[in-house]
Amino acid sequence: MRAHPELTDAVKVIVDRIDASIPAGYTDPVDMFIAGGIAMHYHCGTRYTEDIDASFSKRLLLDFESLRVSYVRSGERESFLYLDPNYNTSFALLHEDHEEDAVEWTGLGNEARRVKARVFSPRDLAVSKIARLRTPAE
Repeated sequence: MRAHPELTDAVKVIVDRIDASIPAGYTDPVDMFIAGGIAMHYHCGTRYTEDIDASFSKRLLLDFESLRVSYVRSGERESFLYLDPNYNTSFALLHEDHEEDAVEWTGLGNEARRVKARVFSPRDLAVSKIARLRTPAE
């Protein structure tokens, strides 16, 4: 993992808030599958977007307004991170094993909560981008 610590901290806050929104009596784990720019950053440590593209193993009712976190990027630039309410897996080409191949985001506190953050594998990120390829005439 090469993610910047300040980004990891912001992701952790969002995942903690999602976990806190789950009713107390619900004990089954919920996998959160992170795709897009945040997953690319996790693997490469490169530039990233300000939204988290994620799907879940269970249906959740989320308050997306509460899932926006302000933080300071490296270089002391103020920024924010939010869970994208429009992301869903039907918009992208996905490898059939993308959930099984997702890797746990270690160091994020998954062991202490019901929501387990997992990141698309590099192969599955590449496959998800194939649908975006177009010829110059398009």
